Amino acid sequence: MVLILSLLFIALGAGLLVVGFFRPPAEADYEAAFKVNVDYLDRHTIFDLPGLHFLIWPFFQFGRRIAGQSYRRRILRNLLASGNPKGYSPEEYITLCILWGVGAALAALVFFELVLGGRGAHPALLVIVFIFAYAVCDLSLDAKAAKRLRQINQQLPYGLDLIAMTMQAGATFYEAAKTVADENPDEPLDQELGIVVREIEFGRSRQEALTHFAQRIPIESLSSIIAAVLQGEQLGTPLAEVLVLQANLLRMYRSMRAEKALGEATVKLLIPSVLIFMAAILVIFGPIIVRVLTHSFTLR
Repeated sequence: MVLILSLLFIALGAGLLVVGFFRPPAEADYEAAFKVNVDYLDRHTIFDLPGLHFLIWPFFQFGRRIAGQSYRRRILRNLLASGNPKGYSPEEYITLCILWGVGAALAALVFFELVLGGRGAHPALLVIVFIFAYAVCDLSLDAKAAKRLRQINQQLPYGLDLIAMTMQAGATFYEAAKTVADENPDEPLDQELGIVVREIEFGRSRQEALTHFAQRIPIESLSSIIAAVLQGEQLGTPLAEVLVLQANLLRMYRSMRAEKALGEATVKLLIPSVLIFMAAILVIFGPIIVRVLTHSFTLR
């Protein structure tokens, strides 16, 4: 066990040394959507603990240099879509996945040595455990982002109605968005509206705040709504009317999608219905058929 651990740590250390010091990091050619930095002043993660910085730094440099731009962009999109409550950067989340993989591999090695007496502790199996743990960490972010996007898409028509009604009562867009965001801060849509409000408070224009909203939440319906709002502002159309119109369009599109799904479900249920019908016929007429055949064989 000591020999295997020594070889693994030597190989890992050599790989981190080569990648961390001799390969230059890729320059980030993407731009993250605006996020107010004061949201992360009080974050408490493993990257903010001074005692662990020395241990995490090699893994951070390894993940920073080995990850491609397209992969880092995908991680960034998923972080923004998931809300990113910890304020991770793409490089930090990649490092976190690497640490999960290393921890799982070490736990598997200890299990093989202590429980199985060293049987099965093959390096290839440890690599598979590392890849599996890394993939679980990565896919969990994808699932969280997809779930939050679905929730925002469901809440969007009602949020637009609330903002429109508040504006029709005499409030500005900033006041209406702040009222809706403060009503239920635990809802994903209200959280994103809160970010829009803080952007405006920090000096961003309404157009920039809404554009960043669309960048953080890549939903087709939201992008079309924000494009309609920006176009309506250029043409002088009252914003409340645009929001009401877009909310009604969203409901209409949702009804159309529900009708389409219902039609597809009817076709998909045809084959199970036929099988159930055939089974029912066999249950009802099966004994009669068996009795007739038995009686005919008896006569013969």
